[in-house]
Amino acid sequence: MFSLLNQGVANPVFDFVMPFITNQNNWILPILFGFAYLGWKDGKRGLFAIGILFATFIFTDVVCAQIIKPLVGRLRPSHDNLEGLRLLVGAGGQFGFVSNHAANSFAAAFVLGSFYKKIRVPLFVLATVIAFSRIYVGVHYPADIIVGALVGILFGGLVLKLFSQSPWKTYLEKDI
Repeated sequence: MFSLLNQGVANPVFDFVMPFITNQNNWILPILFGFAYLGWKDGKRGLFAIGILFATFIFTDVVCAQIIKPLVGRLRPSHDNLEGLRLLVGAGGQFGFVSNHAANSFAAAFVLGSFYKKIRVPLFVLATVIAFSRIYVGVHYPADIIVGALVGILFGGLVLKLFSQSPWKTYLEKDI
């Protein structure tokens, strides 16, 4: 499966687009504009969504990077000396299971999709593209992505559940 997604679908368009998509530095401005829009358009509810999103990111990122990756210890494809590997970005850290990109993007899709149901599908499509980019550029195996996505959804759900017990739970019940 890895070879098919890393080598079999290779083309010049993906070779240009996927390294751009996978680079988290390229997401800073769109995220900041998105947060500003949510705060402006949806006021306190938007700020509440952003707060839950930050809490989810911190929880997800720390658990994946500091606990799961060292505990499992599975090498990334870029460190596994695979024949024919197409590595389009830096090799990254030594361990790849689970993908933080997949976990964080699916956690974000789950959290924001819970607040804004009308954009839930586009959020999950975007998370899927980000996750796929990690395989395409050669830094994750498919299982890293699949489990990362499931972890992100699980952690997003846990953080939402925690906050749904708070006095601000009414912010979760509206939709725009």
